Amino acid sequence: MKSIITILLGLFICLPLVGCGQGPAVVTVKDVNSSETITQAKAEEPTEAEKPLPKDLKSLKALAEKGDVRAQCNLGLMYVQGQGVEQDSKEAVYWYQKAADQGFTDAQVSLAWMYHHGDGVKKDDKEAAKWWSKAVAVFRKAADQGDAKAQFKLAEMYGQGPGVGRDVKEALKWLRKATEQGHAEAQVVLGKEYFDGERVEQDFKQGFKWCRKAAEQGHADAQGGLGMMYKDGKGVEQDYVTAHMWFNIAAANGAEYSKKEKDLLAKKMTPDQIAKAEVLVKEIIAKNPKLIKKP
Repeated sequence: MKSIITILLGLFICLPLVGCGQGPAVVTVKDVNSSETITQAKAEEPTEAEKPLPKDLKSLKALAEKGDVRAQCNLGLMYVQGQGVEQDSKEAVYWYQKAADQGFTDAQVSLAWMYHHGDGVKKDDKEAAKWWSKAVAVFRKAADQGDAKAQFKLAEMYGQGPGVGRDVKEALKWLRKATEQGHAEAQVVLGKEYFDGERVEQDFKQGFKWCRKAAEQGHADAQGGLGMMYKDGKGVEQDYVTAHMWFNIAAANGAEYSKKEKDLLAKKMTPDQIAKAEVLVKEIIAKNPKLIKKP
């Protein structure tokens, strides 16, 4: 059975890649270590870069070979994970390098991790720091301008990365800035920090508060986390009916563990309690349709 912290920790586990989505707002930054100028694509309104990438490998690779940075970065991700292809770290480095050379920050962070861990390439902390610093420059500029996604990225990087040095105080500063702007993933992580009590003073009520904010935006892990809190009475009074409700909503958003937790909890509940929980699901979704993420 998963603990609250295990559920909330899900997306903050440090991997040698950070995904290959759209970056922060338009930013042009001079690299402090060279004469190179780094440019990050705009994300405020729909663009070509926001269109879904091809799902089949042949089309994705063709797009990557034409120089599309998102396709290149996603290919790197696929080869690291062995998703749809045979796992090949060297091939991942090849595609991350292609995108990183074009200034794509997600690829630069991923490439830094590959060098830092010696995964698919000879371990080289100097090279890792170079790519990390390039990404930090872009994210820092965007974060200073109020971009919540960039603020969350910085929080991750200061909390985990080799290029800027691990700085808990700085990580928490940027994490709080992102949460205050409603960044759901940041809210989940801050909630986890309060439950964990390692980098901030343990406070279950604060953990519940931030988890609830993310859950209300349709974040499945946060919704499952709320189910655990109500089930165990941590940060809130124990309430099986409400716990069942949140597990049910999280399961509807694809959280398989929440479906299992809901079924286990149901064995401890009366038929009337289960019926009440199911009514609550309909009522709360009617009040806030954002609780259910659209496919």
